[in-house]
Amino acid sequence: MSQILAILSAIALSISITGCSLAPIAKELPLAAGSPMAPSTEANLGKVVFLNENPKIYRNDSDLRNVHGLDRDLWKMAGTGRINIAVNGKGLGQVHVGEFLATLLPFGTYEITLVHQDMVNFESKHQLVVNTPHKLVAVFPTITSNTLEVVPASRGLGEYKEAK
Repeated sequence: MSQILAILSAIALSISITGCSLAPIAKELPLAAGSPMAPSTEANLGKVVFLNENPKIYRNDSDLRNVHGLDRDLWKMAGTGRINIAVNGKGLGQVHVGEFLATLLPFGTYEITLVHQDMVNFESKHQLVVNTPHKLVAVFPTITSNTLEVVPASRGLGEYKEAK
């Protein structure tokens, strides 16, 4: 009986970990060249930097480990922190926890689609107004959806790395 439970537990763990791998979205929009913190110098064009963060990880540098009660590294390994980003239906890319993607967008209003997977796909749509030469946008998965919020550019990128 204990062997059967061990086998079932191993299968359940395997399914739960592999069930959380989100395939990267096709990149249809160009990424911005140069420093992600340098604002666009072109008129009516904004550099938008999408950061994949979870407030419990990156907003408190003294506690970099706790995410929904899980160790950050396990959360990253399971893949539930990966987010696909699309702008007006066009793929920008996938960002993992602690990564960013930067693109240039003409001033205007955009529909941002965020998708993360945790057994099922959680998709959310958000409105983003680009009306300045530079905008930092934090995105992160929640237990049932995704969140997008504009954060002050003065905060900088800290230890974020550019998504590959």
